[in-house]
Amino acid sequence: MEKRDKTNRETLFETLIEVAERNPDTSELDLHGMDVYEAEYAIGHFLDQEFMAGTTVVKITYGIGTGTLARELPRILKISPHVETFRTGRANGIAAYVVLEKK
Repeated sequence: MEKRDKTNRETLFETLIEVAERNPDTSELDLHGMDVYEAEYAIGHFLDQEFMAGTTVVKITYGIGTGTLARELPRILKISPHVETFRTGRANGIAAYVVLEKK
């Protein structure tokens, strides 16, 4: 099986996310206590604002809870016109780091 080399673009996205993970000033949206519908609205509004502000990477914290938001978050992010890529993982609970597309 042939291992695929990372493209420059993928490497850039990974670097941006790694920097954001270490930066306490990364713009953040906390979804704790929200249901899926509230979270979807909040995410759309947050990503619109951050995109317009020129932000490159944001953090979305969603916790563990029942796991519903963890399952739905990829779907929500995939339909956003502003999301270039994202990575979910642990960071003070559960969080996703999202790279916003620049147009």
